[in-house]
Amino acid sequence: MQAENARCSDYIYFWGYHSSTFYPAQLGVGEYTVTVDFYSPTDGELLCSDTRTVYVIEVEIKDADGTDDPVEYVKTGGSESYTAVVTPDVEGTFSWNSTSDKISLSGAAQQTVTVSAGSEASDFVGAEELTLAFYSPSGEPVCENISVDLTVVGVREVSADDVDSEINEPGPEETLYVCRGDEVDTIEVTAEPDPEDSAWPEDT
Repeated sequence: MQAENARCSDYIYFWGYHSSTFYPAQLGVGEYTVTVDFYSPTDGELLCSDTRTVYVIEVEIKDADGTDDPVEYVKTGGSESYTAVVTPDVEGTFSWNSTSDKISLSGAAQQTVTVSAGSEASDFVGAEELTLAFYSPSGEPVCENISVDLTVVGVREVSADDVDSEINEPGPEETLYVCRGDEVDTIEVTAEPDPEDSAWPEDT
């Protein structure tokens, strides 16, 4: 941020640590009052002064409740919500976006967005990027390219007593037959997520 000196353009100005440039990265998150003093280059006399409020903010993507870390796995046909958390809590607008064809967004201009997954699983873990930008009340970009990598999870394989199936309508060799009334052991059924090395969503 450059100091404005239109009223005292012929004079030297400093931000407090004797620089004409203000570096917000050196400060923690919070609200700051910045005073710019303009001095005469000949005798050092203070000629004029101006004060501005500067917010150094942090924007994070959280779960729908605004507290927990964002859910990274969305099941096929399901949905998850994500909330933008701004610290300190200042006014502004939000813009959510994704270029993925595996997910769609609802409420992309709201603080909380809903991500809906289609019927196809991701090609790999973290393939679907959800991005967020935060703008000041005047429309100036403040924080951009905040992102979280999501994975749309489907069923890759189902196994019942070592009989595996990777298709929706298994044939005789992939089907388990049990006679009613037989005293058989418990049949263990397991499923593997798609894409490989992903994890099941918590509500699955």
